[in-house]
Amino acid sequence: MKSPLPEGDYRRIFPRFQGDNFLKNLEKVELLKDLAKAKGHTPAQLAIAWVNAQGDQIMPLISMSSRSRLTENIEAMLIRFSPDEMESLNQHFSHGAIIGNTFLRR
Repeated sequence: MKSPLPEGDYRRIFPRFQGDNFLKNLEKVELLKDLAKAKGHTPAQLAIAWVNAQGDQIMPLISMSSRSRLTENIEAMLIRFSPDEMESLNQHFSHGAIIGNTFLRR
């Protein structure tokens, strides 16, 4: 994901993808991409693994754009994080850390 979003991209209507919100949120995406690269996985795999690591009472709900992603998504369930990695992810992606909504208020 890069700024600016292409003309006609449906996400442009949501506050999360506008102005400074979008730029600050992209900083978080870069952090996720850097950690994923260091661990030899995709950012999507790390996001799935992080949700999976939140405890036995939480499980990731995974969808995919194509069947070819199935193996990648299953492999994400095997990724483990060090305590320092979990602390960083929990801090950067805690509730409210991503700025702006992904819905419109009426």
